[in-house]
Amino acid sequence: MGDFNQNIDVSEIYEPPKELSANAHVKSMAEYEAMYKASIEDPESFWGEMAKEFYWQTPFEKVGPEFNFDRTKGPVSVKWFLGGKTNLSYNCLDRIIQQGHGSRVAIYHECNDVEDQHASFTYDDLLKKVCRLANALKAEGVKKGDRVSIYLPMVVELPAAMLACARIGAVHSVVFGGFSSESLAGRILDAQSSMVITADGVMRGAKPVQLKAITDKACEITQKDGFQVRRVICVGRLKGTSFEPQTKYDWVEGRDVWYKELVQSQSETCDCEWMDSEDPLFMLYTSGSTGKPKGVLHTTGGYMLGSFATTKYTFDYHPEDVYFCTADCGWITGHSYVTYGPMLNAATQVLFEGVPTFPEVDRFWKVCEKYKVSIFYTAPTAIRSLMKSGDQPVTRNDLSSLRLLGTVGEPINPEAWRWYHRVVGGSRCAIADTYWQTETGSHLITPLVGAMTCKPGSASLPFFGVETAILDENGKELSGECSGRLVLKRPVPSMMRTVHGDHQRFEETYFSQFNGYYFTGDGCKRDKDGFYWLTGRMDDVINVSGHRIGTAEVESALVAHAKVAEAAVVGFPHEVKGEGIWCYVTLNEGEAYDDSLKAELKKQVREVIGAFAAPDEIHWAPGLPKTRSGKIMRRVLRKLALPDYDTQDLGDTSTLADPAVVDVLTETAQRYESEKVQSEVEIADVKDMLNAKRTEEERETRRRDRLESELIERGDPAEIKQQEEVKAATEMQWEAPEVRRGARMLNQANWQRQIGDLKRQKQEGSDAKKRLLEENKDLDKELKEKHEEIRTCTAERDKTKKALDVLKRRKALDDEARHEMNLAKAVLKTETENLIREIDMLKKQAESDSKTITDILRDRESLNRALIRCDDRTKDQTKKVKSHDEEAQQLERDVEDIKLDVTDAIKKAYKLDKTREKYGLECSLANSKYMSALEELKNRDNKISELKKNFADVKAKLAQQKQLYEAVRTDRNLYSKKLVESQDEIAEMKRKFKIMSHQIEQLKEEIKEKEERLKRGHHAHNRMQKECEFFKDQMERAKRRQQSLNSHKDTQQAEIKKLESRILEEEDRRKQQKKKYEETISERDVLGTQLIHRNDELALQYEKIKIQQRTLQNGELTYKQRLEAWREKRNEKGSSHIHAFKAGRVCDEELFDVSQFNHTP
Repeated sequence: MGDFNQNIDVSEIYEPPKELSANAHVKSMAEYEAMYKASIEDPESFWGEMAKEFYWQTPFEKVGPEFNFDRTKGPVSVKWFLGGKTNLSYNCLDRIIQQGHGSRVAIYHECNDVEDQHASFTYDDLLKKVCRLANALKAEGVKKGDRVSIYLPMVVELPAAMLACARIGAVHSVVFGGFSSESLAGRILDAQSSMVITADGVMRGAKPVQLKAITDKACEITQKDGFQVRRVICVGRLKGTSFEPQTKYDWVEGRDVWYKELVQSQSETCDCEWMDSEDPLFMLYTSGSTGKPKGVLHTTGGYMLGSFATTKYTFDYHPEDVYFCTADCGWITGHSYVTYGPMLNAATQVLFEGVPTFPEVDRFWKVCEKYKVSIFYTAPTAIRSLMKSGDQPVTRNDLSSLRLLGTVGEPINPEAWRWYHRVVGGSRCAIADTYWQTETGSHLITPLVGAMTCKPGSASLPFFGVETAILDENGKELSGECSGRLVLKRPVPSMMRTVHGDHQRFEETYFSQFNGYYFTGDGCKRDKDGFYWLTGRMDDVINVSGHRIGTAEVESALVAHAKVAEAAVVGFPHEVKGEGIWCYVTLNEGEAYDDSLKAELKKQVREVIGAFAAPDEIHWAPGLPKTRSGKIMRRVLRKLALPDYDTQDLGDTSTLADPAVVDVLTETAQRYESEKVQSEVEIADVKDMLNAKRTEEERETRRRDRLESELIERGDPAEIKQQEEVKAATEMQWEAPEVRRGARMLNQANWQRQIGDLKRQKQEGSDAKKRLLEENKDLDKELKEKHEEIRTCTAERDKTKKALDVLKRRKALDDEARHEMNLAKAVLKTETENLIREIDMLKKQAESDSKTITDILRDRESLNRALIRCDDRTKDQTKKVKSHDEEAQQLERDVEDIKLDVTDAIKKAYKLDKTREKYGLECSLANSKYMSALEELKNRDNKISELKKNFADVKAKLAQQKQLYEAVRTDRNLYSKKLVESQDEIAEMKRKFKIMSHQIEQLKEEIKEKEERLKRGHHAHNRMQKECEFFKDQMERAKRRQQSLNSHKDTQQAEIKKLESRILEEEDRRKQQKKKYEETISERDVLGTQLIHRNDELALQYEKIKIQQRTLQNGELTYKQRLEAWREKRNEKGSSHIHAFKAGRVCDEELFDVSQFNHTP
């Protein structure tokens, strides 16, 4: 395959600017090589150290990667930063503010209209806006894992919505604001997004884009497909502006709500949902080869590291820089290098809402001058488009603040690279030509501009952690300078993890071509210095007569012409070459679209690539069909290049920046009739060759005649020679008749034999020619019959194709019905499983509640028993206390009695004292009684004190019993309350359980209905299967018919080949016969000429002798007079005989009759 870079001088390199290298994060190739080696050999340390710059709620246990690219060893999987928990919104905003950068400008919003209200937002402002929206989404029921579709223009609410979703763990799906309602509906359905954030409209240049109306129509489409969008949040972008009258949309109450009204009452703080490193962050839909977009799913931890690292090192970002990326957030570039990458680096950036050519073609450069942009990142398509306007729109603006330029989206051709460097960068700015994909999430191959030299058109070298390889078509890894298919041997941190809802498609798309490798789908060349050159998609390859030619090669060769601004190349079916090259060419402004320029462009491609890559058709294109992001819609160009372009369905062109371009290209479309042109060229060449041959033959005839006349003229003998010849002739007079007669007889015999042979050969040639003509007629008839049969076969094949198409459509309908049935089954299964889980949960909850109630009842019974025991003990203690009281009272009465007795005894003793003498004996007795009474009294006092102590102990115990009784009674009251509450809860749960049972019954009925529907669907499916079997039988019969036709066709082709070989053999034989005939004719001419000359000599000798005789005898005429007369006579007769002989109209006797010269001396 030709190489579109083969005309590039590898010595054309651009060294990194010294000032940039001095302050760069990576200053030299040695530093780059050391860091790259560390990222490959020790990713644990390399990425682990970088990850420490972020906040992790739960630190990761292992960096990784843990991955499997080999499908034979199990499902493809990729994991980074295992076990870690973090939040991307927190690291983009809260972390930056905590570092003291809250007052730094995060976003300058540049509106579409120059006179509009442009605004700036600091990191503090952005955090408040994000938190309000996050709280509003939570209030609407959005939780972790839910999908939210975002369909917004490039306003600050777009990155804010992305960060708000990331903050609460929702998965955002941003849809480019240029997509149609059908495209938006398809993405909503696939993501199952019940929440959509959109705007009332936006001005794209001078035209309004009705975003809300498109969203309304998309919601209607999803509703028809059985999915209901619950809430539409509408940003009033044009509301309250002079453009509001141009908006047209409906308002659905209960579903639609204004963004401002939704968030104004929300708090400015919102807690983060801490996400696992492998939890989904967002999904972005990209085009698929099957026509159905695939949802590329990116996760949290790895994507955060990839977007941060590439922004920092590729753009060599520093805090004083102002960054401007022109991409929309609807593409991966807007995700990685507008929302996440710059904010993770605390960057100040420009968010651009408009288009590069409104209101003037220098809008980009005015924005750069206004905000003093130092880093500018855009697409090669935009660069080539702006090149058409010349240098003046760029140079009239002050771009001295620029220090680094970047390109993204497709390979940039060297001519555009040089213009970008010379005009935009003023020959002082470094250029980062980045290569990456939606699937990889961040840069794969990119120059680190402070360390590497750059080559125009080359993406340079791999980024840290990117291990690339180039394979041939058999999957063999190539080394050194080579060209082939670009693959990855290991995952980068930001790589996609799967296709949403279809992991098998993920594996088949990227890992089925080469086992153990991730296939990028791109062709690549590696030069002798190790630099990588992307040659375009492998599916953008045209196979021209066995030559595989990349479209990017031809496009680059065309753009290298000084008058060409842009080119797009596609293939089209060619009956001779298989595929032809169709080029759409846009010239610079002011250049005339002249057909004479087409020859120059074809010559340009021949010189750059080779003659095999010469374009078959160059189609003048004042404009190319591009999306609003600048990407060329090549499927439209391919369909316009088809022979039946006027009947082709060009599909959805609503995403084009200017749909009128398609109409212009359709009107100017020209069909390339390769066979007709080829036959006309061949016929012209044959005619020229025949004319040249005829002219050459006529020239040769004239030359021969002239030579013959000159020979005759030069044949005049000098006088002495004439006398000597006359003398010799006189001496030989006696033998002249025999000589003349012998020569004449010999010549006549030879010529008659040769002429007979020639006549015979001529007759054979004419007979062979007749036979060939007859055979050719038969062959023509057979060929016509074969062509008729081929046409019949072709017609039958077309019918078979149509039948197959019908079968395919039926099969597609069957697959669709089967898919819907499977979806219905899956939904029913999911709903049933959810119901079963809910029932199980309710049962478990009821069981736990019943256990709790049983425990409560058991506790209540035990408490009642304890209370009864306490009451019994209290009664016993009360009885004991009463008995003790009675005993104490009795003791007190006894004490009183004793006291009375003592008093009486004292009185008696006193009386006895007085009467001691008289009653001495009685006193001693009474004294002894007194002393015994005192002892008994002491004993009773001791007993009373003991009884008092016992009574105090009993009182204390009784108080404790009372306290315990009060506590038990309090607990009993509490348990009673709890029991009442639990009984209420049980009643409520029973009520709920009844409701749930009723709902379950309803769901069972619905399930039965759905099963009935499924049965009906099964019946329909069975009918469709029977129809499919019937059509399959027809298809089999058609296939067998096709096979028989093919075999018959092969037989016919074999017969045609045999006939062709016979024709070729016959033509070869005819050529040989013609060659022999021509050789014979040439020999006859030579012999005839020799014979004429010999006869002339003999006649001359005879005439000389005759003249001599007449001179000697009569003396009347001189020798000269008679000789001149004879010459004149001979010339007249001889020239006529020569021409007649050449024409074949004179017999031998007429030509060689020399009897007129016979004379006997």
